[in-house]
Amino acid sequence: PTGANSVAAMLAVTTSLTSLRLGDNLLEDEGVTSICEAMQSNKETKLTVLDVSENQVGPKGGKSVAAMLAITTSLTLVDLSNNMLCGMYWDDVYEEWTGTYTAEGIKAIADALGVNTSLTSLDVSGVRYKPHNLKGSGTVFGEALKSNNSIKELKMQYCQLDVEDGKGLAAGLAVSASLTSCNVLKNNLDIAAAKSLVEAVNDKSISLCGIKSDQTKANFRGWGLKSPDAILLVSDLSKAGVSASLTSCNVLFNKMDVATAKSLVEAVEGKRISLAGIQPDETKADFSNKGLKPADAILLASDLSKADVSTSLTSLDVSGVRYKPHNLKGSGTVFGEALKS
Repeated sequence: PTGANSVAAMLAVTTSLTSLRLGDNLLEDEGVTSICEAMQSNKETKLTVLDVSENQVGPKGGKSVAAMLAITTSLTLVDLSNNMLCGMYWDDVYEEWTGTYTAEGIKAIADALGVNTSLTSLDVSGVRYKPHNLKGSGTVFGEALKSNNSIKELKMQYCQLDVEDGKGLAAGLAVSASLTSCNVLKNNLDIAAAKSLVEAVNDKSISLCGIKSDQTKANFRGWGLKSPDAILLVSDLSKAGVSASLTSCNVLFNKMDVATAKSLVEAVEGKRISLAGIQPDETKADFSNKGLKPADAILLASDLSKADVSTSLTSLDVSGVRYKPHNLKGSGTVFGEALKS
């Protein structure tokens, strides 16, 4: 926090700085508050990018960011990921949530988004081993989206969003005039909540998995994706406005069943999209001893059946070993069908 005061003093007077990235420091609430107050005082600021990710920012710091967002017109991107905006953080040692939950900070940020006219990208996400507990934020951000006309990208993956969050966010997505991406993978949504989000963007080119329209490769291998996540991914893969440039979407080694894998295969039918990460110039693919499951076999079979995906492939190894056999029961049939084409 002490170093942040020096940065704040500079921000209060500079008129040339356009990007400030302070991620992965120890700014905490005090430091972030100093920086936000300095920005508010500088009417000539040209800052467009502010990154204060992974800085132990809590509800108090979140409210300071909100106060700044409500009046600052230069910022286009704000990164608040991997913080503790609702007062809780994941303790890796004890594997439990620590702290006291309050929605004051995240609600203030959502309210500010509702009146901000410059921001195009906001990141409040967590990461796989450090999820963000923003339960309840889906509803408040859903309300903000109804009145905001500038935001294009909202990142909310790994945020512990629940069923009600999904429904609240869907209401905002349905009427958003500017959003192109709202990443909500790896939350606590159920099938119904995931479907409500998909229905909300049914006639819109809005990605629910963070895929960009000019993106050629997406890697979700080993993310632990479940059926609700797959429903969101199917929506992205089915939209030309979202996945038109995509040639590879690796979804191997996730927590999906056979039916879910088949839904992904159907979504890319007739498209040059690999679901197992196989590249057109690849001659050998070795998946031996990797713990493949029946769902993975279906994804691999999809790649094999596409001439424009596996055109160069001459060798594929999906074997197990004596003391570590693969459970690929049923894969003979799907591979047999793939070999026909």
